[in-house]
Amino acid sequence: AKKGVPTTLLVRSEDVADAINEKHRHPRYMSDIILPRTVRATTNTTTALSDATYIIHAVPVQYTRSFLETVKDEIPANVPILSASKGIE
Repeated sequence: AKKGVPTTLLVRSEDVADAINEKHRHPRYMSDIILPRTVRATTNTTTALSDATYIIHAVPVQYTRSFLETVKDEIPANVPILSASKGIE
């Protein structure tokens, strides 16, 4: 995103999406960091994934299966997915 590459975040809350899109900050996490204007957020899976070049999957590991089940039909064919697992103890 810093190099001008459009980046879309799929978030769970409209409030979070609005804050990222309007204020360029996440309202809850690391709110002191200003995000590049090329970062956009949405709660709409189709909007987030339809033109993805690649996907970074950063969901707590215990929710990975259930989350991917809900979005699997929206993931374009042949798009690489990088898993950045978190929540591993």
